[in-house]
Amino acid sequence: AMTACRQAGWVFAIALFATILGNGPLRAGPVDAALQTQLLKIFDDYNKAIGAGKVDEALALRSKEAQAEIKKETSDAAKRKEFLEFSTMTTPDTVTVKHSKMSEDGNTASILTLATKKIPETQKDPTGPPPGSIQSAELTLEFVKEAGQWKYHEQVFGMDPSHIVACTDDKFE
Repeated sequence: AMTACRQAGWVFAIALFATILGNGPLRAGPVDAALQTQLLKIFDDYNKAIGAGKVDEALALRSKEAQAEIKKETSDAAKRKEFLEFSTMTTPDTVTVKHSKMSEDGNTASILTLATKKIPETQKDPTGPPPGSIQSAELTLEFVKEAGQWKYHEQVFGMDPSHIVACTDDKFE
């Protein structure tokens, strides 16, 4: 029979081994609720600054890598205006969190959302969505920690989940 001490030793050894393999407490997981709220506020503050035409204020909320890229894209007044128009046009009206993930080292976080945007009544592009319609898309928000501060890194648009057709052929699943 195994003694209680020996059993405790084995439990500790198994837990340590699982941690080393990445299956224990150090494993990446969801972003906790308080941090998720903080990150979504950064995204919201960024969008508010963009909507107000405050590019420099918006840039302060972005990662250094994103700042460098945006500065290249906004090098003159015409490009800055185009950037603001595009950014405003692609700012979602709503975001609903579907999933979040924190990296193992705690320095990056991703939040997968479902974003919606009402197409302006003034939209006249015949190839675009109808004016006044509500468009939905998956939107992944990426954040990085720089010098102890969370920064909005990038966004990646996905498809509208309602338009994704699941494969029904088991051979391909």
